[in-house]
Amino acid sequence: MDKITCFTWVAVTLLAGQIVTAQFVEEPSSVSEVEGGMVLLKCMLDPNYAPGSTVYVKWYRGGIGFVPNDQQRYEYEDIANTNGNYNLIINNLNFREDNAEFLCESRVVEGNDVKSRSADVSVLVPPEKVFISQNGAVVPSGGTVSFSADDMQSFSCTAENSNPGAAITWMLGENDISSSATEEQVPGSDASKVTTVSRLERTFDVSENAKLLKCNVFLHDKVNVTGSQVTFDIQFMSTSGDITILAGGSALVEGDELYLRCGVEGNPQPAYKWFKDNQPISTSREFQKTVTIEDAGVYKCEASNAYGAGKSNTLTISVSAKSSTAAAVAIPIVVAFIVLAIVVGVAYYRKMCCFKRGTSNGDEEGGASNAGLDAKTPDRVPTPETKFMADETPAEEERSVKPEKAKKPKHPLAQEYEAVYNVKQSNHDEPSDRNVEGLTYADLDLTKGTEGAVPARKGEETVYSEVKPNTAV
Repeated sequence: MDKITCFTWVAVTLLAGQIVTAQFVEEPSSVSEVEGGMVLLKCMLDPNYAPGSTVYVKWYRGGIGFVPNDQQRYEYEDIANTNGNYNLIINNLNFREDNAEFLCESRVVEGNDVKSRSADVSVLVPPEKVFISQNGAVVPSGGTVSFSADDMQSFSCTAENSNPGAAITWMLGENDISSSATEEQVPGSDASKVTTVSRLERTFDVSENAKLLKCNVFLHDKVNVTGSQVTFDIQFMSTSGDITILAGGSALVEGDELYLRCGVEGNPQPAYKWFKDNQPISTSREFQKTVTIEDAGVYKCEASNAYGAGKSNTLTISVSAKSSTAAAVAIPIVVAFIVLAIVVGVAYYRKMCCFKRGTSNGDEEGGASNAGLDAKTPDRVPTPETKFMADETPAEEERSVKPEKAKKPKHPLAQEYEAVYNVKQSNHDEPSDRNVEGLTYADLDLTKGTEGAVPARKGEETVYSEVKPNTAV
């Protein structure tokens, strides 16, 4: 910095023989600005305080007077000093020259000087560098630091050669851990600047592995400072852990997928072993396969690295035969089909074989017509040896007379049967659902030469009172 050895007195004419003290309307105030910026320092005198008097004004920087307009970076706001304006403008701030104390001074008579208050101009200079050290060794920003869990660690964050000194805070992930740190400011390598050092000492546990440790540096609202950060690589080996079922569950059926993950943690990556019923089955962290009956059993895993070893809990896996599930579904279906087949068979049998009960209303002598025999057994002809006679059942007296229906032609076999056995229609007017219509000869047990033959279906009612051999033939 060039020393200023001369200064200019600005004279103001006073009344002859009158001595007065100039008064300040505005005085300079301390100010902070980044290097390369511009500041304005106030120095306003009251022009009406001593009309006609001669007033002398000058500026001082670091106790040395200077002439503003004689330097490139210093100038008056109003070069004519109109209305007592002696405000000073400093352009292109330079830390080495302008980071100092400033004041202005006025004088009316020699030896009667009046000085303004002093003002500090702080030229803001960000740190030349910010870095983190681990146990005294510098770690590049963005790097990784390795250490064992629960071991005491010493980290420091240094903001070197700034103006003014910086304030440092520590963040671990989203948590502020600055309360564990201490801070001091020391002269920088450039003696006029400041180096700030913050030291952090503490232990870190497994849950903080892979987190980001960052030191933030604050200098001034007008200055943006980039801090430094490192990522933790905490080395450990857990002693226990759970088995996680990723797919399949613990109760499986043949053909299901079993997918397990060992929950024993470690850093660096441990070596893993899987066991089934205490027999080794795999050496990867995850175990996966399509199960059979033989895969049922008790599973566990173990893991180890340079920092220790750990074991998981046990997990029991059951595997059922696949056919049992299919049978449980198939058996009810088969049973249903069987029942349905029986019902249909019985219904078909009854339809084909049971009595078609009734008589032909057009039969003059009361003989029964046999559609089943007519249609299906044309070769079955009664013989004289199997003759029967049925007594006629008297018709009810109160039966109302109905118009005769048209006579149906009788089959020749039916006529012969009536002639041989003398089977007569009952006179009872039975309803249609009591064998009045549709009786077939095929349903009669016609035993040759046996007297007293009766219909084969004894449990069913018939309108014929009895069947007897025809002795008249």
